[in-house]
This record gives sequence, structure tokens and C-alpha cells, in this order.
Amino acid sequence: MKRMSCRICGYKQELFRQHKVITDELARIWQLKPRERAGFDRRESSECEKCGCSLRSRAIAEAIIMSYPDSQSKLFTDWVEWAGKKGLTIAEINYCGQLHEYLAQNPKTVTSQYRERTIRARIANRLKGIKSEDITKLSYPSKSFDLVLHSEVLEHVEDTAKALAECRRILKPGLLGIWGRLAQEISVKSGLGRPG
Repeated sequence: MKRMSCRICGYKQELFRQHKVITDELARIWQLKPRERAGFDRRESSECEKCGCSLRSRAIAEAIIMSYPDSQSKLFTDWVEWAGKKGLTIAEINYCGQLHEYLAQNPKTVTSQYRERTIRARIANRLKGIKSEDITKLSYPSKSFDLVLHSEVLEHVEDTAKALAECRRILKPGLLGIWGRLAQEISVKSGLGRPG
């Protein structure tokens, strides 16, 4: 059997662990067909044995690495180190899964959380210095980030066009916004061109 490498940490393994992520009750409420549920479970699990990153996190990392060919990075851990040396400013709007701990290693990564579900979560985030942001009315200055990331946010926003316009507003001209959506895809959108 072919061994696969994790794009986050480089660990080689034959299979990535998969398991059910959502309950039967939630699948019923969401009215997921068996194939949709299997896809959701695969995307949100399929974890690396070493770093624990899911398929979704690895797909976002892959999109980032491929969007910055100058970094010559093969692994996300290398890319984060490169981004720190380059002084890239990164807006992580809502935790991007397991990538958060890696992104946080860059001193110029700013993390915000969109609509914490509980008061406990809001307080915990404030204690960590993470503020709550409305993605349709971001408090960041215009043209202030080299990379804007968010994952699993747009499906919770009433006005997605406004949210995306805000992401574009805080992005430096010509640079990238990357986001994951519930539709099981990773989108890479360029402001006015590619980084270089």
C-alpha cells in the first residue's frame, strides 16, 4: 500500500484515520444523504497520526503552500517559518481548525473569532487575547494583511457578499484570501494578482 505524506508535518502513513464526526441526530437535522455525510466525515476526520490535522486543514495548508511558490515549502510547518521571516501579516478569522496552532507561531498572525456560541467561549478567547469580530464589519484597517483566512464561517453569515467584501477590504492589493466552505472545497481568491 502506498504511503502518503501529511502536508502539515511530513509524517508518512498508509491511511489517514477516519471516523464519524457528526451524530446521527445532527445528520438527520441537516438532512444529509449518506454520501454527503460520508464526505463530511471524511473531510473533518482523515487525521494524520502524528499532528492530528484533518483533511480540511491539510487542504487549506496545501492551498496556502501552492499560492506562495517563492517559499519553496513542501510542508506547512516550513511555510509558517518562511512567512514569519518574510514578515507576512495574516488574518485568521475564526479558527482554521488545527492550523491555528501553527499560524499562531507567526508573530504577525491576528486571530479573531466569529460569534462564539457560549459566554464561556467568549471569555476564554478574551483571556487569550482573541477578540470577537463580525466578518461583515471587521475592525481591521483597510489593506493591512498579506493573507486572509477563514474556514466554516460563510455558511453562518446572512450577507456573504458583504463578508467577502470586508475580507477583500482588509487584504493588501494583489494578495490572497483563502477560505474553506461547508461545500467541501477550498477557495483561493486573489485580490488583484498573485503574490510575488
